[in-house]
Amino acid sequence: MARWFDGVTWQEIGVGAASGGGISNNSGGSGERPPSLALDASNTPYVAWDDTTPGNLEIYARQFDGTSWIEMGTGSASGGGISNHPARSWAPSLAVSHAGVPYVAWTDDRSGIDRIYAMAFDSAAGTWTGGVATGCGGNGMLAFDPWDRLYLVSRDCWNSIWLTQFDGDHWTALGGAANGSPPGSTAGEQSVAIDSAGTPFVAWVEQGVATGKSTSNGLLQPAGPRWASVRPTGGSSSSSASSRKPSLAIDPQATPSWPGKTATASTSNGSMAQTGSKSAPGRPAAMDLASATRLAWA
Repeated sequence: MARWFDGVTWQEIGVGAASGGGISNNSGGSGERPPSLALDASNTPYVAWDDTTPGNLEIYARQFDGTSWIEMGTGSASGGGISNHPARSWAPSLAVSHAGVPYVAWTDDRSGIDRIYAMAFDSAAGTWTGGVATGCGGNGMLAFDPWDRLYLVSRDCWNSIWLTQFDGDHWTALGGAANGSPPGSTAGEQSVAIDSAGTPFVAWVEQGVATGKSTSNGLLQPAGPRWASVRPTGGSSSSSASSRKPSLAIDPQATPSWPGKTATASTSNGSMAQTGSKSAPGRPAAMDLASATRLAWA
């Protein structure tokens, strides 16, 4: 389901996008994990989700053409979808480059262990290309910096949080684990956002506490970036209660936020987004970057 806010009410993004069968509109279950939504530079929405229609979990994706939600190449939201493998594929993350190229990453157990796979859509050829992005691990999230460099934050099988960068051929880890691989760590549910200077910020849940760190600089030095804590010990939530599912964004002053510094908001799944003004009938506008962004969690 998808809606956009026109300043007064929430409107469907195309007829049937938030009613009936919604965007997926098929016989299977859609969304074992939350779907992933992204806009390109022209405010065209794209969405990816995991779907059981073919009999196992596969990754599906569609884009909105101004009227309808269409497949991105033949079979991106039918049959085996983008993942197209008998193994289970779940937890998609979608990001669109400034050049308009959609990328989707997801967790997949086809090799006998959880790994993250990533693919890009070639609109001219109508095909998806890519492959393995990480070793043992999962729950990746993609983000582009202002220079179209693609980043992936993920959790490995030992509960360490890693940030990697794609150079067009390979994924390279930046620095060490963001959480320092503490013994007995239960880290996960990571989120990434990149400021206007290209500095990545990462938030995650560790032993029930929402935490945040950032790299010391966005233009990486040969020795790799250092990780600096954005919030003192105790995490961004600073609460005795359990904190889950952080969602991170950066305001125009490149300032991440946390409770006590700026207002926060949470929803049932911990996600949050800003709304903008209307740009075209049935299509959401860009976010209002004059408003401060937030770190939210459940």
